[in-house]
Amino acid sequence: GSPGGAVNIGTTLEQAQAFANDPDRVDTIEVRGDGSLTPDQVVQRLEQADLAPKLSIVTGRAAAEEQSNEIKDAFSFFSTILLVFAAIALFVGMFIISNTFGILIAQRTKELALLRAIGASRGQVLASVLVEAGIVGLVAAVLGFFAGVALAFLAFAGLRAGGLDLPSTSLSITPSTAITAIIVGLVVTAASAIVPAVRATRVPPIAALRDVAIDNSGRSKGRSILGLLMLIGGGLLVIPAFQAEPPSSALPGIGLGLALILGAVLVLGPVIAKPLSRLVGLPLPAIKGVTGRLARENAMRSPRRTASTAS
Repeated sequence: GSPGGAVNIGTTLEQAQAFANDPDRVDTIEVRGDGSLTPDQVVQRLEQADLAPKLSIVTGRAAAEEQSNEIKDAFSFFSTILLVFAAIALFVGMFIISNTFGILIAQRTKELALLRAIGASRGQVLASVLVEAGIVGLVAAVLGFFAGVALAFLAFAGLRAGGLDLPSTSLSITPSTAITAIIVGLVVTAASAIVPAVRATRVPPIAALRDVAIDNSGRSKGRSILGLLMLIGGGLLVIPAFQAEPPSSALPGIGLGLALILGAVLVLGPVIAKPLSRLVGLPLPAIKGVTGRLARENAMRSPRRTASTAS
């Protein structure tokens, strides 16, 4: 047994050559000096000796660095997987944040309209929502950073418990890591709140005196056509995935097709949210009476918000 979970088998030189079906040949020769020369001088002497053609002669330090780089490259997929999960988390987080601020803005429509009525400008309304998003983003980013550190400790503990004790030093937490995490949290929160914030600036002062209008935004013909085209294109691109043995060369196209299908669902969400809410909510009045009818009509009244929540 050896570090990293590998198993080494020791043989004689002749046995190793027989296993490799390559008699009288070797892959590597390790040379140790008597101490009178530096490793670089030993390398220079061996190169001058011209022992064999196409020999690569390096110092032990260089060989160790080369092996280390090869191991790092072999484990690079692990970093890629973690980064993919991080991207998914940010993507989902943006939906949740945007939807939350959208609901908050909808609940404050009359309040914002009253502010406009007493003289607040659109810029002041926009700034108020963005400042709130910044405060929420800062607090959440700090909490998220500490939660991430805790998860990293748990991940290492889980790997050790599963018998995969990767060779490593202690968990490295640098100031740049903390700063990056907090900046990403702030940027994602601010970016997610921009659309609801801009929507808040469009609330007219007169809205303080009347009921909020039904939200029919996001249901244009252009959106419907674009969503259908993306859905059809994505469906065609993922067809190779259903073959018995799809070639690896088809993977990029399949990935693009899946992305198009996901995009189509997001684009078509506000278009299909109202009819789907009507269909899915059909039994609710019979089950819950007035509460069920109100729930169904509430989901139908704001298709954009319903679609965002479902997404």
